[in-house]
Amino acid sequence: MRSAMPWTVSKNLAKITMPLVAGLTLFAFCPAWAEAESDTAADPVKTYMTFHDQLPGARSLGQLSKYFSQSRWAEMSRDEKTMPAEEFAMMFQFFKKLSPEKVILTGKSINEDVCILTLKGHSTGESAKSSTRGKVTLKNEGGAWKIEKEEWQCSQEVAAGVDRMEGEKAGGENSK
Repeated sequence: MRSAMPWTVSKNLAKITMPLVAGLTLFAFCPAWAEAESDTAADPVKTYMTFHDQLPGARSLGQLSKYFSQSRWAEMSRDEKTMPAEEFAMMFQFFKKLSPEKVILTGKSINEDVCILTLKGHSTGESAKSSTRGKVTLKNEGGAWKIEKEEWQCSQEVAAGVDRMEGEKAGGENSK
């Protein structure tokens, strides 16, 4: 019995020590992670660019929720609850597809708790290369910049390509 006691204590100590060591290790490095996260949140350009970089790989809108303002996220959450799941998933994929592959900052304006970024976007799609101009409005919520609104306008070349494709479809249907 005597030998069982030290083994039990040692075994229990190992159960406590391993998580404690792991926790302390994480705690020691958390300030660096928190600082990197707060640096991004404190800069509206970094916030949007990080969001844009993570968008293509996101499997759901929920993975990107930390980038949206409270009011914008509430609106999107309402849509997710009221729409059929398949339709909402399709809408999210459409949203991802419409986002330019590459964006370049062309301007930034900050007025108190609102920041407006102007961007130029480039994509190479199935039908043509496209160039778009975008405007992103961010709100500062508790020291972190959050996306409130994102707007993109297609170049004439893209609009003409879409019109041409629609015309071909309509012509093809009429010729049958």
